[in-house]
Amino acid sequence: MSDAQTRLGVPGSDPDPSPEVGPESPWLSLGDAGRLTGKHPDTIRALARRGRIPARKSNRGAWVVQVPARMLSGSGPEYPGSGPERLGDRPESHPATPGSGPVAELVGELREEVADLREALGRSEAGRDAAVAQARAEGNLQAARAEAERDATRTMLADVRQALDQERARADRLEAALAEARQPWLARVLDGLRRRGS
Repeated sequence: MSDAQTRLGVPGSDPDPSPEVGPESPWLSLGDAGRLTGKHPDTIRALARRGRIPARKSNRGAWVVQVPARMLSGSGPEYPGSGPERLGDRPESHPATPGSGPVAELVGELREEVADLREALGRSEAGRDAAVAQARAEGNLQAARAEAERDATRTMLADVRQALDQERARADRLEAALAEARQPWLARVLDGLRRRGS
């Protein structure tokens, strides 16, 4: 068998060795481990995937596990006629009946996995909602900044127009004063007398 031990479903990671499992403990197929413990092979696979029991791939590519002593069933094997002398048999030839303890345990494991997935989905949705809310808040902030800049630009343009109008009026007054200053002295005196007479 391969020297590199891996957790089921997580290649390349070392399993946490159970204090009840020593290096001399035999490596069993999922079916054999299920018969020895009275658990369904899918339950054994779930325990290995969660790192609760050591697991690795054999040279043939099949998963094998080491079973802690605490998991050994004292009530006999799960599958009829599968004593120690028949460890080579496959569990598929002796399926567990619905409603039996191991099936109920497998259902419990699956429900636990579904609950974990729902919790992960809830966290993912909460993260998505937070990201959407943050994006909206940032969009609203940018829109408010753009509107404030637009209002400031409008105010500045109004001030420039007002200053331009004032400069035009001043230029008109200066032009009128210049035109009056250019008139001959006599014409200005006569123009002043006319204004007094009218």
